[in-house]
Amino acid sequence: AALQTSITQDKQATKRETKTWNKIDPQVKSISFFKTKNSDKPLEILKLCDKIFNFSKNTDFDKNLATKGFSRILPVLATCKISDGNIEGMDKVSDAIKDLVKMPVFKPKYVRKELGGTYNQVQADQVVDGPEKKLKLRVEIKCRNNTKVDKSQLLKTIMGSLSCFAPGVELDYNEEDRILKIDVLKHICCFSYLSKFREYSKYNLVEHQVKIRNDGEK
Repeated sequence: AALQTSITQDKQATKRETKTWNKIDPQVKSISFFKTKNSDKPLEILKLCDKIFNFSKNTDFDKNLATKGFSRILPVLATCKISDGNIEGMDKVSDAIKDLVKMPVFKPKYVRKELGGTYNQVQADQVVDGPEKKLKLRVEIKCRNNTKVDKSQLLKTIMGSLSCFAPGVELDYNEEDRILKIDVLKHICCFSYLSKFREYSKYNLVEHQVKIRNDGEK
């Protein structure tokens, strides 16, 4: 009912009114980008993504959600223009990472005090496997319609920025639950924080429904 109400409101909205969903063309095949009313509140986007995947848990196992035309849903929390990946572009990437940390995407105990966190280097050095152990995170980068961006330089910039702004975060290529997904779509760099990668079946709504159905039949 809530979804139908949202659709009706969008159809009746005038050009001056802000729709719940606004489709933006990223100029990349097989990719759709939707801007929402909460685009200026990134943490609300994470909550919305959770609602979508939790909604699929409560659907009838004999019915599928209408997912024709798309499969994965990623909560993009920040974007920046990167173009050819020059120094200016890398500076913008670093600023975007800083914005992510300040939202805050990570808990304060992993973030520098100057950015609103409570990270304590001395305490972190004393505790290895205790409650203050570092948060493991994997970084994934994919470039589409852009051959000028150096992925190794982009990764280096992201790693350096995270180490500087959130020293309580440890990069781990074997991490399977928490992913910082970087998608370069032509000249735009998108940042998505996927904190429930396995639980949400790699954020693939189709696979997630299959998983839920199989779990329900056990």
